[in-house]
Amino acid sequence: MLRKRLAIPLAVAVAGTSVVVAGILRADATEAPAGCGVSYGVVAQWNPGFTANLRLRNAGSAPIAGWALGFALPADQRVEGGWSGHWSQSGATVTVRDTGWNRTIARGGAVSIGFNGSWRGSNPPPTAFTLNGMACD
Repeated sequence: MLRKRLAIPLAVAVAGTSVVVAGILRADATEAPAGCGVSYGVVAQWNPGFTANLRLRNAGSAPIAGWALGFALPADQRVEGGWSGHWSQSGATVTVRDTGWNRTIARGGAVSIGFNGSWRGSNPPPTAFTLNGMACD
C-alpha cells in the first residue's frame, strides 16, 4: 500500500512539472508555433489611402502567449493608424504587437487586426510575415 501512496504523488509531481515546462515554453514570445498563418486583405482603397485587415491564426499545438507580427510593405506605403495592436513602422518594416487583452491566441484561434494606410504609385500586399521573429505562412 505504501508504494501506491508514493506512486500517486510522484505521478502528480511529474505531471505538474510537465505542465510548468509547457507553460514556460508557451509564454516565450520569441518562438512562433508551427502552423501559424496570416491572411491580409485590402477592404477599401482610395487615392491615396487604404484600409487593410489581417487575421493571425494559431494552427499550432499550443496557445501563443504574447505575439509580435512583422511584415514589409513592398511599395511606398505607410501605416497611418491601426487597431487591435500596437503598430510601428521603420522604413518598409511594420511591426504590430499584442495589446494585452489579445495577448493569448488559443490553439486553433485567431486574432483580427487592421490598419489604415497611405500609398503612392501602387499598393501591393506584403509577401511574407513573421510571428515573434520566425517565418509564418
